Amino acid sequence: RSLVADLRSDPARTRDFAAEARHCGISGWHLRRLLKRATGLSPQQLLIKSRMDAAARLLRASPDPVKAIAHQVGYDDAFYFSKLFRSRYGLAPGAYRRQALLLPGWAPADVRG
Repeated sequence: RSLVADLRSDPARTRDFAAEARHCGISGWHLRRLLKRATGLSPQQLLIKSRMDAAARLLRASPDPVKAIAHQVGYDDAFYFSKLFRSRYGLAPGAYRRQALLLPGWAPADVRG
């Protein structure tokens, strides 16, 4: 299974990209170059994007508190999670959830990153 699919299916897992590269028999630099070519993102950027996408799905579908969702997608610090979420979606997680509940099927038009 590809690293990209693994990141998307299990974004909460702690990642060691240098170890992932060694496991594949390539350098960390080469892994970064391959991911950048395939996705347009660095490994860390792809991890954050995967986590934010998973968080957005959970915020739309789950009544769990934002702190719990932050933890479910791999962040122990809910404030840091909220900062990253706001930078990606332009809304705080709670505001994103309220908007999604008010307008089913809604998704932000301008998703950053």
